[in-house]
Amino acid sequence: FYYYLGAIYLESGENAKAADVFSRVVKIAPEDMEAWRGIEESNFRLEKWETAALASERILELDPNPRFNPDIILRSGYIFLRAGKLERAEKILLDVYKHAGNDPAINYYLAVVYSRSNKIEKSAEHFRKALMAGYREPGTLRDPDIANLRKSDLFWPIMEQYWEGSTGHSAIPESPHSSPTGSSTQ
Repeated sequence: FYYYLGAIYLESGENAKAADVFSRVVKIAPEDMEAWRGIEESNFRLEKWETAALASERILELDPNPRFNPDIILRSGYIFLRAGKLERAEKILLDVYKHAGNDPAINYYLAVVYSRSNKIEKSAEHFRKALMAGYREPGTLRDPDIANLRKSDLFWPIMEQYWEGSTGHSAIPESPHSSPTGSSTQ
């Protein structure tokens, strides 16, 4: 009964109530992976990253073959990233990357992990791969999670390469590495 009530709360957008109900379910049935997914989802929606990360960890423990479910792993990596658990996020995302290295979201999340960890060369590598693989989320250029990468000398050459490849033009108007005529100043 409780599980279905939690699912109804989730579907109706009452995420705090859903989180409470799913928490009751796992007290009664601590091995219930669907209830843990409900906790993860409701806290994801509430942006309660620490609680969502605890649920993600439990889901990964309960899933007998998490490598065969890259969606679970990718979502967990994202949640650990949001929770500030960068080493855990990196480990999980690299595991997915081994199986789906061309996925734009995986590469972008790895770029974020590495930017936030000040591993700028790795961040630049995965940011370039994400863009070249089609990552097109609005606000990417202003994403505070890649601020360290954006401040580096590696960022604008990647952007110039991306723009050149996708538009046929050789300069980005905002690039500090381009002159008004479009020729490189470096």
